[in-house]
Amino acid sequence: MKGHVREALADERLIVRQFRFEDNADVQRIFREGMLEMIPDTAFRALRHHPESLLLYLFMLILSFLLTESLIFTCCVPLLVLLARYHYSRQVILRCLERTQNTDMSDIEKYYLKSPGSGFWVAVLEGRVVGIVAVKPHGTDSLELLRMSVDHHCRKGGVGSTLGRTVLEFARQFAHTALSTSSFSVILGTTAYTPAAHRLYWSLGFCHVGTTEGYTIPEVLLEVVFLSVDPYMRPFSRSRMKEGDTMIGTQVSKVVQSRNPHYPVGSYVVANCGWRTHSLSDGSDLRMIHSDWPKDLPMSLALGTVGMPGLTALYGLEEICKLKPGETLLVNAAAGAVGSVAGQIAKIKGCRVVGCAGLDRKVSYLKELGFDYAFSYKTISSLKDTLLEAAAQGYECYFENVGGEFSSVALTQMKEFGRIAVCGNIATYNDTELQTGPYIHTLMNIRQLRMEGFMVNRWMHKDHDSLQRLLDWVKESHVLISCDVRDRQKR
Repeated sequence: MKGHVREALADERLIVRQFRFEDNADVQRIFREGMLEMIPDTAFRALRHHPESLLLYLFMLILSFLLTESLIFTCCVPLLVLLARYHYSRQVILRCLERTQNTDMSDIEKYYLKSPGSGFWVAVLEGRVVGIVAVKPHGTDSLELLRMSVDHHCRKGGVGSTLGRTVLEFARQFAHTALSTSSFSVILGTTAYTPAAHRLYWSLGFCHVGTTEGYTIPEVLLEVVFLSVDPYMRPFSRSRMKEGDTMIGTQVSKVVQSRNPHYPVGSYVVANCGWRTHSLSDGSDLRMIHSDWPKDLPMSLALGTVGMPGLTALYGLEEICKLKPGETLLVNAAAGAVGSVAGQIAKIKGCRVVGCAGLDRKVSYLKELGFDYAFSYKTISSLKDTLLEAAAQGYECYFENVGGEFSSVALTQMKEFGRIAVCGNIATYNDTELQTGPYIHTLMNIRQLRMEGFMVNRWMHKDHDSLQRLLDWVKESHVLISCDVRDRQKR
């Protein structure tokens, strides 16, 4: 079962969402199991946090030996004490369980989803609730973690970490909403001593405060080194931003102050901070620059070939197109950050690559990269004839960056069972009115084509290994690089 859970998480079938009424039965079951597991924690593990109790028990042990002079009776005393602690802890937990099931757990929506700053989430795996977590505000500078339990069949499968990251992100957002200070913390609201909870929060980067309760959100102060400018900013800024918002975007940043042990001062990270010179992060949205990054390689490439654009090209070819050696790939906007990498990866995989760009100098660049055929759509008389000349037998795969009329023509050149990875649609990004037709359903049916749009974060769990592959290709000159860096101080 544990192996199955790990595989499921790797396939991103685990989701975290707000509690719904139909989750109630599973939530009650997981909560009860978690409460009953607290009995040994409270009875035995708590002893190490109460040295005065240990001294008292040692005194009782010595006293019993002095009074009875019986070694057997003296050895039985610790067992009797532990049994008594277990019985007492069990009664306390059961009473607490009964009381809780009659109060906040009896009406989760009322107790956790009505009050501002409160939240109750469930982790769902293959349609089944496998974990719960609940928080509420605690004063003005902290959140209290009230409930957190994971189905015992799914332990060590990453469910707890996913729920913990949900709490961390919620706490960070709550801190900003409440205009709190950087000392904002999460309080473990439990009387049980659960080392697993502490290990979990340590792994997430929380700074420990106190013996059992407080965890401070680990703030990292970043200073921008490079900012990215990407085509996706056009449609995303229109749909997700309003006037006055900070421009969205990714940056390479230097850590200048840190309370997070995972990101020491002086290290470099990739952060989704938007266009800011300085920003604060809790570390959950940061990615460390690879430790073996060559000193002679521009770090700006972490926003390009060895970053999101490179990953987009790689996943579009491998996960969507399922590119095979000997096949022919068509790439438009081929001289761009994504298209140029897609073409070179296809060559590495033994494919024939046809690329389209808008300027003659870009066509020359594509030929330098190893494209088998390259042309400028601005200088040709017929796109259909040019595509036919480049690949008379048609195309097995098409990496779509442009859309519009180009796409309508290109689809007619696809072979049967062709695969189209829709990465972008830049021909329509500036449109104020939607473009129409031609309609492609008949063509897709007859040729049995598969067209799929995608976002690069779908395969985020593969990023670490994929970035290493891209970096190795660059170091080995299998993928050539080109970047346009502008100094903001000189503009």
